[in-house]
Amino acid sequence: MNASHPLSLQRGVSMIEMLITLVILSIGLLGIAGLQSRGQLATQASYTVTQSVTQAYDIMDRIRTNALFAVNDVVLVGGNGYAVTEAPSSSVDCETTPCSQVALKDYDLAEWYKNLGNTLPLGTGSIAIASSTATTVTYTITIQWTLKEVERQEGGEATRQQQWALTVSSI
Repeated sequence: MNASHPLSLQRGVSMIEMLITLVILSIGLLGIAGLQSRGQLATQASYTVTQSVTQAYDIMDRIRTNALFAVNDVVLVGGNGYAVTEAPSSSVDCETTPCSQVALKDYDLAEWYKNLGNTLPLGTGSIAIASSTATTVTYTITIQWTLKEVERQEGGEATRQQQWALTVSSI
């Protein structure tokens, strides 16, 4: 080969070119790692919201199962039905023992509160009566939990809360 030919002067990649390539590659990999971290946070937050929805549907199904009590206790007796702000104690296991409607309500609420605490970070809930007619009662179900430090927006709330409405009919 001729030494004066331009291709013969280039024998390899210089150290500076390798360092520049390494810096660019490192910046790209750091960006990908940051995206993966944010994706995991979003996945965790989404999982927690899904758990709250699952718990809301659980208590709604329990109320629908005991619908006659849920309506009649409010409309006919003037009671609270399933309205509650804290877990009642329940000594009867209604899955293995036949229960009265009142005992079933206490069991349902005790189980719901236990599940809230087990599935959501510091999960709590309440059920209130929003409205009632002669044959229906509308309950408002509220579930609240504590957000993890990494889920909080700067200066934002430390808890998250969701609400659902359920109308139960005695007919």
